[in-house]
Amino acid sequence: MNCLEIKPNKLSDALEIIESWIDCLAEKLRYKVMLICEEAITNQIRHAAFEDKERYIEFCFDERDDINLIFKDNAKKFDPLKSKDPDVTKDLDDRELGGLGIYMIKKYSKNITYQYSNGYNILKVTV
Repeated sequence: MNCLEIKPNKLSDALEIIESWIDCLAEKLRYKVMLICEEAITNQIRHAAFEDKERYIEFCFDERDDINLIFKDNAKKFDPLKSKDPDVTKDLDDRELGGLGIYMIKKYSKNITYQYSNGYNILKVTV
């Protein structure tokens, strides 16, 4: 398992490292993994409520059986699986803002679990 602490001001560096980890995957699978990573990590950086805590964001990649992506942060408890899916049948101008990233993560995943443990949000995504 490869793990990486994500620094908010070093997102592009982190994404380059993640791309190097998944370089051996088939193109379509690499696309899915990168989209999920970009959406999840960007949401952690932009929207997570860290309050007065020093931000801690971690990503782990495991490809032993399936492709497993683990996103961990020490922000306020937030279960993205409880987020309402956007109505993708509406025109873009008629949709509420937000939620599309989580929706895409759900659509590209085989399985997703969420838990809050020891002060950490942990989102596990199987692709």
